[in-house]
Amino acid sequence: MHAGAATWCGDRHVAGWEVGTRFRRDVELRTTRRKVSRADRGWIEQIGWRSVDDVLSWSAGDVAAVSHTSDVVEVPIDPAFGGPAKVFVKRYRYDSLEHRVKQSFRGTLFGKSRARREFEFLTEMRRRAIPTVRPIAYGDNYGRVFLRASFLITEGVEGFQSLDLFALQALRDRSLDRGQWRRLTAELATMIRRMHDAGIHHGGLFLRNILVRAGMGGGYDFVLIDPDTHGRMTCSRVAESYVVSDLSEVVASGMALGRRYGLATLMKSYFQTPRLSLEQKKVTSQIVARAWRLAPGERRRMAITEAIGWLRERADAVSKGKASERVFRSVDEFFDTLCSCATGENSNHGSERTIRFSFADANGSGEPSDRTVVFEGDGVSVSSARPSQADLTIFTDTRTWLAVVCGRAEAGARLRSGNLRIEGDSTLLHTLMRRLDQVESKCVSRRVQDRANRGAESGRRLERPEVQCGVTSSVRPFGRKYKADDYAHYYSQKHAATLARRISNYFERRMIRRSLLRIRRKHYFESVLDCPSGTGRFLPTLASLGVSVVAMDTSDAMLREGRKYHGLFTKFPMAVACSAFEIALPDNAVDVILCSRLLHHVSDREDRLRILREFARVAKVGVVISFFDADCFRSWKRARKECRSGKPRGRFAMSRSVFLEETAQVGLRPIGMNALLRFHTEVTAAAFLC
Repeated sequence: MHAGAATWCGDRHVAGWEVGTRFRRDVELRTTRRKVSRADRGWIEQIGWRSVDDVLSWSAGDVAAVSHTSDVVEVPIDPAFGGPAKVFVKRYRYDSLEHRVKQSFRGTLFGKSRARREFEFLTEMRRRAIPTVRPIAYGDNYGRVFLRASFLITEGVEGFQSLDLFALQALRDRSLDRGQWRRLTAELATMIRRMHDAGIHHGGLFLRNILVRAGMGGGYDFVLIDPDTHGRMTCSRVAESYVVSDLSEVVASGMALGRRYGLATLMKSYFQTPRLSLEQKKVTSQIVARAWRLAPGERRRMAITEAIGWLRERADAVSKGKASERVFRSVDEFFDTLCSCATGENSNHGSERTIRFSFADANGSGEPSDRTVVFEGDGVSVSSARPSQADLTIFTDTRTWLAVVCGRAEAGARLRSGNLRIEGDSTLLHTLMRRLDQVESKCVSRRVQDRANRGAESGRRLERPEVQCGVTSSVRPFGRKYKADDYAHYYSQKHAATLARRISNYFERRMIRRSLLRIRRKHYFESVLDCPSGTGRFLPTLASLGVSVVAMDTSDAMLREGRKYHGLFTKFPMAVACSAFEIALPDNAVDVILCSRLLHHVSDREDRLRILREFARVAKVGVVISFFDADCFRSWKRARKECRSGKPRGRFAMSRSVFLEETAQVGLRPIGMNALLRFHTEVTAAAFLC
């Protein structure tokens, strides 16, 4: 693949890169729109993609999808390079002569590659104001006369997920009622109608090629990706045959999901009529007939995508430290653990469901080539007999399967190489993984309960001041006043009492959001511990980031008051009543910890270090901490007032250098600070990586 590699100067056999909408020659690389191409080329060269082979051989990043001839890799971009936050690299590899000949019959011998056609198609869709991803670059690699490989780079969109996975999750969780399904279907039909009115025929409008995100006011935003090579562009509205083709693909995906009753809503919204006419009903019949033929293949494709996606997420979570790594030294140990997970309780003696494992490297590793897992109710059994017909068949080798199920770092490369193939009902794969999670979840819940018991005892000790050697401890008791119900209600209204407080609260929330985004640019995170959560002042900010939240505070009344914000989350936050000096969570329990308005109540250095050590223990990715900066006007004014009145200080400020020194002692690495109003207001937020 690397012979005759194309560089930035081009090659006689290689079409080369094209950045932006920018390059139109196949022999030499020339830019026609220098402004956009120069901006993209800057960060592309800094990341190390100076040739076509650099991208084709790129091994870093998360595998988003795999197939026999292509893969999609999600690559985060360092913000220092000035590029997008993340990009998706779609690579087509035609290693065998059979695949190269097939692609030549599809027009690559004398025409354009699929990556180039898709690049130009996306560019034209954006020009016609159709929501789609931004194409950044593409490249082709030819060997003599045949296309050997090509790639397409597109910019990632934040907060979107494929519509098929969104619908599957909603069906499992029952998070959408019938009215919400109708609204989703109607808005999708309106977007497709707008695309057809613009003269665009997508050619591959399955739900997996539509990205969705919940918008404002209960609506939905859509983004189209991966147009097929059969897509067409016209100067006027597309023909009726293209309308039937696109809508039949949407309906086929709905049939694969079991959502057949949304057809009427889809067609009425598309034709913008409360009642279908006779001609429109004939078009609907054609769509349904075509969708019936496409539905079985789409059902198989959806099952494989969901199964591989689940395994990839498990491997990525372990590689990033978000989940604990399972340790299976052999497939025998894997199957023994699987059988030990069966509880034997509440068994539903229904029909048996089987999974067959076909290992290709059995002779090299000593394991038998075939294993069959039988699920019957809550019972699990494993045998070496090959069933006449299995519900799910997994073709792989032992090293790949152990790497994927354990979440090892090599799992991504093995998935990328196509060493895992799945056929059949992918729901059994989820059942398989749930069995394995039972032992791990029991161990974790036991550790959490032990921590909670110790945290409760510590919280009761902190309710009264500790006196040692005639000196009162610096740990503030936060006793009856803080934990009273009426004080929690007062505290929830405190930051909205006056216009000045509302303005200050707005800018403080924005400051916390900017600090959290500093961490997200470095490492993606999905869970946040809000400590102390209080009455949930920052829960709307966390909800806007789409993360799961654990709300922690010493006061039950405060946590109850913060429940009014729980409706903003798709998954309700978990409330934990304990002290920050001993958090009742296991090591690396959450990705990020948010600590706002706590450290200025703690004057003793050792007490602050004790809190920071707990943060470094529980957080896996990073920590955001707000403190009072001593080098500002408000801090000087407060100190002068306390000196004149002679009253003890209720809030303690520290300089940035002292604060960074203390955080460095516990292993936190600073990545930036955000002040509410530099040199005037005390409140400052700092972001750290663990």
